[in-house]
Amino acid sequence: MKKIVKISLFLLCLCFASGLILSFVWEKSSKKIDENEKRAKTEAVEELFPGEEISALSLDGEEYWQAGSAGYAFEASIMGFQDEIRAVVGVDKNMDRIKGIIILKCLETPGLGAEVTKDKFLKQFNGKNAPFSIVKTAPREKYDIQAVTGATISSRAVVKMINEKMMKMKAVIR
Repeated sequence: MKKIVKISLFLLCLCFASGLILSFVWEKSSKKIDENEKRAKTEAVEELFPGEEISALSLDGEEYWQAGSAGYAFEASIMGFQDEIRAVVGVDKNMDRIKGIIILKCLETPGLGAEVTKDKFLKQFNGKNAPFSIVKTAPREKYDIQAVTGATISSRAVVKMINEKMMKMKAVIR
């Protein structure tokens, strides 16, 4: 009986110490992670609008960026096939045309869903007006975006993410 109590107390102390160490590490690293994420967003906006003065806007509880008179940028996210897909999207000053898209986070299947982070897929949006539609064959209409072969769910998710966020952004900023 004494042996069971000793083992139980030892395990309790071990779990308590592990919990303390884990919470300490989380507390110290969470600030750095937040700073890195914020810096990645800022760098993405600067890459989309080189040479423009960037100012942050907070409208309707959402963060947007204004890039001088060149346009706006916003962060968008959606659940893909496996995990969240997060991106910064740049649009022109009239909020009509996509200037560019930079994917911040995508943990989709390498070689399939992860292909939505590649220029071949993302450049299809540049210069086009939303709303977009996804097609499996070569685009015929000016709003068509060709899905990545074998990654239709991820492709649809990116298109849906951009369409929904563009509509919301237009309503908030205009």
